[in-house]
Amino acid sequence: MHSQRDADIALQVAREAGVPTCYSCRELSEMACRFAPLADRTIAVSVGVGRFVEERYGIHTPALHVIPNGIDTTTLPCADRAILRAESGFREGEVWVGYLGRISRNKNVDGLLRAFASVAPHAPALRLLVMGDGRYASHMRDLAKALRIADRVRFTGWLPRDAAFRLVGGLDALALISHAAEGLSNALLAAMAMGVPVLATDIPSLAGGPLRDEETGWLCAPNDDSIAEGLVRIMACSADYRLQLGAAARREIELNHRMENVVTRLEAAYLDAIAGRTGSIVESVQMRQAA
Repeated sequence: MHSQRDADIALQVAREAGVPTCYSCRELSEMACRFAPLADRTIAVSVGVGRFVEERYGIHTPALHVIPNGIDTTTLPCADRAILRAESGFREGEVWVGYLGRISRNKNVDGLLRAFASVAPHAPALRLLVMGDGRYASHMRDLAKALRIADRVRFTGWLPRDAAFRLVGGLDALALISHAAEGLSNALLAAMAMGVPVLATDIPSLAGGPLRDEETGWLCAPNDDSIAEGLVRIMACSADYRLQLGAAARREIELNHRMENVVTRLEAAYLDAIAGRTGSIVESVQMRQAA
Protein backbone atom coordinates (compact mmCIF):
# COMPACT_ATOMS: atom_id res chain seq x y z
CA MET A 1 0.00 0.00 0.00
CA HIS A 2 1.21 3.49 -0.87
CA SER A 3 -1.63 5.54 0.65
CA GLN A 4 -2.28 6.56 4.25
CA ARG A 5 -6.01 6.93 3.67
CA ASP A 6 -7.91 3.98 5.21
CA ALA A 7 -4.67 1.99 5.25
CA ASP A 8 -5.42 0.55 8.68
CA ILE A 9 -8.73 -0.89 7.47
CA ALA A 10 -7.25 -2.30 4.27
CA LEU A 11 -4.30 -3.89 6.09
CA GLN A 12 -6.54 -5.43 8.75
CA VAL A 13 -8.89 -6.89 6.12
CA ALA A 14 -5.95 -8.26 4.13
CA ARG A 15 -4.48 -9.88 7.24
CA GLU A 16 -7.80 -11.53 8.12
CA ALA A 17 -8.13 -12.77 4.54
CA GLY A 18 -4.59 -14.15 4.50
CA VAL A 19 -3.45 -11.73 1.77
CA PRO A 20 0.24 -10.73 2.00
CA THR A 21 0.81 -6.98 2.34
CA CYS A 22 3.53 -4.39 1.82
CA TYR A 23 3.23 -0.89 3.22
CA SER A 24 5.34 1.97 1.83
CA CYS A 25 6.53 4.73 4.16
CA ARG A 26 6.81 7.71 1.81
CA GLU A 27 8.12 10.25 4.30
CA LEU A 28 9.60 10.48 7.75
CA SER A 29 6.58 11.22 9.91
CA GLU A 30 4.31 9.50 12.36
CA MET A 31 1.38 10.07 10.01
CA ALA A 32 3.11 8.37 7.09
CA CYS A 33 4.62 5.42 8.97
CA ARG A 34 2.14 4.55 11.71
CA PHE A 35 0.52 1.65 9.84
CA ALA A 36 3.79 -0.12 9.06
CA PRO A 37 3.44 -2.61 11.97
CA LEU A 38 0.22 -3.95 10.40
CA ALA A 39 1.95 -5.07 7.18
CA ASP A 40 3.98 -8.19 6.44
CA ARG A 41 6.73 -6.10 4.88
CA THR A 42 7.53 -2.40 5.14
CA ILE A 43 9.21 -0.41 2.37
CA ALA A 44 11.05 2.79 3.32
CA VAL A 45 11.88 5.24 0.54
CA SER A 46 15.18 6.36 2.05
CA VAL A 47 17.80 5.25 4.55
CA GLY A 48 16.64 8.00 6.90
CA VAL A 49 13.02 6.87 6.76
CA GLY A 50 14.18 3.30 7.32
CA ARG A 51 16.06 4.32 10.47
CA PHE A 52 12.95 6.07 11.77
CA VAL A 53 10.82 2.94 11.20
CA GLU A 54 13.41 0.77 12.97
CA GLU A 55 13.73 3.07 15.98
CA ARG A 56 10.06 4.02 16.31
CA TYR A 57 8.36 0.70 15.54
CA GLY A 58 11.10 -1.91 16.02
CA ILE A 59 10.75 -3.18 12.45
CA HIS A 60 14.01 -4.63 11.15
CA THR A 61 15.30 -6.68 8.24
CA PRO A 62 13.88 -8.92 6.76
CA ALA A 63 10.51 -7.28 7.47
CA LEU A 64 11.97 -3.88 6.47
CA HIS A 65 13.15 -3.10 2.93
CA VAL A 66 14.91 0.20 2.29
CA ILE A 67 14.27 0.91 -1.39
CA PRO A 68 15.00 4.51 -2.41
CA ASN A 69 12.73 6.23 -4.89
CA GLY A 70 13.81 5.94 -8.49
CA ILE A 71 13.38 8.01 -11.63
CA ASP A 72 12.89 7.12 -15.27
CA THR A 73 15.65 9.21 -16.82
CA THR A 74 14.29 8.63 -20.34
CA THR A 75 11.31 10.88 -19.55
CA LEU A 76 13.48 13.89 -18.65
CA PRO A 77 14.39 16.67 -21.10
CA CYS A 78 17.48 15.79 -23.10
CA ALA A 79 18.08 19.21 -24.67
CA ASP A 80 21.42 20.94 -24.18
CA ARG A 81 21.64 23.03 -21.00
CA ALA A 82 22.33 26.20 -23.02
CA ILE A 83 19.14 25.64 -25.00
CA LEU A 84 17.09 25.12 -21.84
CA ARG A 85 18.50 28.30 -20.31
CA ALA A 86 17.77 30.32 -23.43
CA GLU A 87 14.16 29.14 -23.71
CA SER A 88 13.65 29.81 -19.98
CA GLY A 89 14.83 33.40 -20.32
CA PHE A 90 17.89 32.95 -18.09
CA ARG A 91 20.40 35.59 -19.13
CA GLU A 92 24.15 35.22 -19.37
CA GLY A 93 25.78 35.92 -16.02
CA GLU A 94 22.63 35.32 -13.98
CA VAL A 95 22.65 32.57 -11.35
CA TRP A 96 19.23 30.95 -11.07
CA VAL A 97 18.21 28.93 -8.03
CA GLY A 98 14.83 27.22 -8.27
CA TYR A 99 12.23 25.56 -6.08
CA LEU A 100 9.83 22.92 -7.41
CA GLY A 101 6.98 21.43 -5.39
CA ARG A 102 3.90 22.14 -3.32
CA ILE A 103 3.83 25.51 -1.60
CA SER A 104 2.91 24.41 1.91
CA ARG A 105 4.13 25.22 5.40
CA ASN A 106 6.55 22.31 5.66
CA LYS A 107 8.17 23.09 2.32
CA ASN A 108 9.56 26.29 3.87
CA VAL A 109 9.33 28.45 0.76
CA ASP A 110 8.96 31.47 3.05
CA GLY A 111 12.31 30.60 4.61
CA LEU A 112 13.86 30.43 1.15
CA LEU A 113 12.44 33.86 0.30
CA ARG A 114 13.72 35.40 3.52
CA ALA A 115 17.15 33.86 3.00
CA PHE A 116 17.20 35.11 -0.58
CA ALA A 117 16.26 38.60 0.58
CA SER A 118 19.17 38.67 3.03
CA VAL A 119 21.66 37.61 0.36
CA ALA A 120 20.26 39.50 -2.65
CA PRO A 121 21.79 42.95 -1.90
CA HIS A 122 25.27 41.41 -2.00
CA ALA A 123 24.61 39.10 -4.98
CA PRO A 124 23.16 41.13 -7.87
CA ALA A 125 23.36 38.16 -10.28
CA LEU A 126 21.25 35.88 -8.08
CA ARG A 127 17.70 35.05 -9.20
CA LEU A 128 14.99 32.82 -7.71
CA LEU A 129 12.42 30.70 -9.56
CA VAL A 130 9.45 29.28 -7.61
CA MET A 131 7.58 26.52 -9.46
CA GLY A 132 4.42 25.06 -7.99
CA ASP A 133 1.16 25.93 -6.33
CA GLY A 134 -0.61 25.42 -3.04
CA ARG A 135 -2.68 27.12 -0.39
CA TYR A 136 0.19 29.42 0.59
CA ALA A 137 1.18 30.45 -2.95
CA SER A 138 -0.50 33.87 -2.76
CA HIS A 139 1.11 34.48 0.64
CA MET A 140 4.53 33.80 -0.87
CA ARG A 141 3.94 36.34 -3.64
CA ASP A 142 2.91 38.88 -1.02
CA LEU A 143 5.98 38.05 1.04
CA ALA A 144 8.27 38.58 -1.95
CA LYS A 145 6.76 42.04 -2.39
CA ALA A 146 7.08 42.83 1.30
CA LEU A 147 10.74 41.76 1.22
CA ARG A 148 11.27 43.93 -1.89
CA ILE A 149 12.61 41.06 -3.99
CA ALA A 150 9.61 40.62 -6.33
CA ASP A 151 11.64 41.90 -9.28
CA ARG A 152 14.16 39.08 -8.81
CA VAL A 153 11.74 36.24 -8.02
CA ARG A 154 9.67 34.52 -10.72
CA PHE A 155 6.56 32.58 -9.66
CA THR A 156 5.25 30.18 -12.32
CA GLY A 157 2.30 28.59 -10.55
CA TRP A 158 1.48 24.98 -11.39
CA LEU A 159 3.25 23.62 -14.47
CA PRO A 160 2.95 20.38 -16.49
CA ARG A 161 5.72 17.93 -15.64
CA ASP A 162 7.74 18.42 -18.84
CA ALA A 163 7.54 22.21 -18.68
CA ALA A 164 8.68 22.20 -15.06
CA PHE A 165 11.61 19.89 -15.73
CA ARG A 166 12.74 21.95 -18.73
CA LEU A 167 13.01 24.90 -16.38
CA VAL A 168 14.84 22.79 -13.80
CA GLY A 169 17.34 21.65 -16.45
CA GLY A 170 18.44 25.23 -17.02
CA LEU A 171 18.96 26.10 -13.35
CA ASP A 172 22.29 26.61 -11.65
CA ALA A 173 20.89 24.89 -8.55
CA LEU A 174 17.62 23.57 -7.13
CA ALA A 175 16.68 24.36 -3.52
CA LEU A 176 14.58 21.96 -1.41
CA ILE A 177 14.51 23.37 2.09
CA SER A 178 11.75 21.53 3.97
CA HIS A 179 11.55 21.63 7.75
CA ALA A 180 11.20 17.92 8.50
CA ALA A 181 8.53 15.63 7.00
CA GLU A 182 10.04 14.45 3.73
CA GLY A 183 10.89 11.17 2.10
CA LEU A 184 13.04 11.30 -1.02
CA SER A 185 11.86 14.07 -3.33
CA ASN A 186 11.24 13.24 -6.98
CA ALA A 187 12.17 16.82 -7.82
CA LEU A 188 15.54 16.27 -6.15
CA LEU A 189 16.13 13.07 -8.13
CA ALA A 190 15.10 14.68 -11.40
CA ALA A 191 17.40 17.67 -10.89
CA MET A 192 20.33 15.44 -10.02
CA ALA A 193 19.63 13.21 -13.02
CA MET A 194 19.81 16.29 -15.25
CA GLY A 195 23.12 17.37 -13.73
CA VAL A 196 21.70 20.18 -11.60
CA PRO A 197 23.18 20.33 -8.07
CA VAL A 198 20.74 20.66 -5.19
CA LEU A 199 20.76 22.68 -1.98
CA ALA A 200 18.70 20.73 0.57
CA THR A 201 18.12 20.87 4.28
CA ASP A 202 20.01 18.25 6.25
CA ILE A 203 16.94 16.55 7.68
CA PRO A 204 16.86 12.92 8.95
CA SER A 205 14.92 11.57 5.96
CA LEU A 206 17.81 12.47 3.61
CA ALA A 207 20.47 10.79 5.76
CA GLY A 208 22.42 8.23 3.76
CA GLY A 209 20.79 9.44 0.56
CA PRO A 210 22.10 10.61 -2.79
CA LEU A 211 22.82 14.18 -1.66
CA ARG A 212 26.20 14.61 0.02
CA ASP A 213 27.59 17.99 0.94
CA GLU A 214 30.14 19.33 -1.56
CA GLU A 215 30.04 15.98 -3.42
CA THR A 216 26.69 15.91 -5.21
CA GLY A 217 25.24 19.18 -3.90
CA TRP A 218 24.99 21.17 -0.68
CA LEU A 219 23.33 20.61 2.69
CA CYS A 220 22.12 23.24 5.14
CA ALA A 221 20.05 23.43 8.32
CA PRO A 222 16.31 24.22 8.00
CA ASN A 223 16.63 27.81 9.24
CA ASP A 224 16.90 31.12 7.41
CA ASP A 225 20.54 31.85 8.28
CA SER A 226 21.78 28.44 7.15
CA ILE A 227 19.75 28.56 3.93
CA ALA A 228 21.23 32.01 3.27
CA GLU A 229 24.71 30.55 3.80
CA GLY A 230 23.81 27.84 1.29
CA LEU A 231 22.83 30.46 -1.28
CA VAL A 232 26.13 32.25 -0.66
CA ARG A 233 27.98 28.98 -1.28
CA ILE A 234 26.16 28.56 -4.58
CA MET A 235 27.11 32.09 -5.62
CA ALA A 236 30.68 31.88 -4.36
CA CYS A 237 31.68 28.81 -6.36
CA SER A 238 32.47 28.93 -10.07
CA ALA A 239 30.11 27.82 -12.82
CA ASP A 240 32.56 25.01 -13.59
CA TYR A 241 32.39 23.79 -10.00
CA ARG A 242 28.58 23.77 -10.09
CA LEU A 243 28.77 21.71 -13.29
CA GLN A 244 31.23 19.37 -11.58
CA LEU A 245 28.84 18.79 -8.68
CA GLY A 246 26.02 18.31 -11.18
CA ALA A 247 27.98 15.66 -13.06
CA ALA A 248 28.64 13.80 -9.79
CA ALA A 249 24.92 14.05 -8.97
CA ARG A 250 24.02 12.54 -12.35
CA ARG A 251 26.40 9.62 -11.77
CA GLU A 252 24.82 9.01 -8.34
CA ILE A 253 21.38 8.70 -9.92
CA GLU A 254 22.65 6.39 -12.64
CA LEU A 255 24.22 4.12 -10.04
CA ASN A 256 21.50 3.96 -7.40
CA HIS A 257 18.20 5.43 -8.56
CA ARG A 258 17.41 4.20 -12.06
CA MET A 259 13.76 3.18 -12.19
CA GLU A 260 14.38 -0.29 -13.64
CA ASN A 261 16.63 -1.17 -10.69
CA VAL A 262 14.11 0.16 -8.18
CA VAL A 263 11.30 -1.85 -9.80
CA THR A 264 13.39 -5.02 -9.51
CA ARG A 265 13.93 -4.39 -5.80
CA LEU A 266 10.24 -3.66 -5.25
CA GLU A 267 9.28 -6.92 -6.95
CA ALA A 268 11.67 -8.74 -4.64
CA ALA A 269 10.04 -7.11 -1.59
CA TYR A 270 6.55 -8.16 -2.75
CA LEU A 271 7.73 -11.72 -3.42
CA ASP A 272 9.35 -11.74 0.02
CA ALA A 273 6.01 -10.75 1.58
CA ILE A 274 4.27 -13.56 -0.29
CA ALA A 275 6.91 -16.09 0.70
CA GLY A 276 6.79 -14.97 4.33
CA ARG A 277 3.01 -15.27 4.54
CA THR A 278 3.02 -18.63 2.73
CA GLY A 279 5.72 -19.93 5.03
CA SER A 280 3.81 -18.92 8.15
CA ILE A 281 0.66 -20.61 6.86
CA VAL A 282 2.56 -23.83 6.14
CA GLU A 283 4.12 -23.75 9.60
CA SER A 284 0.71 -23.21 11.19
CA VAL A 285 -0.78 -26.15 9.29
CA GLN A 286 2.15 -28.39 10.22
CA MET A 287 1.80 -27.47 13.91
CA ARG A 288 -1.94 -28.27 13.88
CA GLN A 289 -1.28 -31.59 12.15
CA ALA A 290 1.42 -32.49 14.69
CA ALA A 291 -0.95 -31.70 17.54
